Amino acid sequence: MIVNNQKIGDIFIPEKCIVIKNIESVLEKEFNICEGFNEITIYEKESIILETNAVRRLCEEDKGLAKSYWIGTKKTGLVPGEINWKKMVVIANLDFDVPICLDFQNDEKNPEIIWLSGKGGWEKICDHHQKFLKILGI
Repeated sequence: MIVNNQKIGDIFIPEKCIVIKNIESVLEKEFNICEGFNEITIYEKESIILETNAVRRLCEEDKGLAKSYWIGTKKTGLVPGEINWKKMVVIANLDFDVPICLDFQNDEKNPEIIWLSGKGGWEKICDHHQKFLKILGI
């Protein structure tokens, strides 16, 4: 899972950040994100590296704590709940400290899309990166 010029494996990375506004209804309908977010930023390579390193550092600082915002919590109905921060890459955000990630913990070639939900942990929102981008119109 090495970030190169335009891809992480076979995953598309835009040359510049892409900001999509007025997206609240798409987030609710397609991804069941009902917290009222109305904008999503899809990161370019440099931001992916910076944001991924920041989240990994925060998770590393929190390991061993009984509760961690960044690592998340295993809860019924919340999958995956906790994140393996060594096997994720931040690709977007919905707001400050609300990342969307590629989650490689179950499949190193076909990561799922997860977000740090307001339910107290990480939540899968899409099975596949290309499907996620297609729904967003990218």
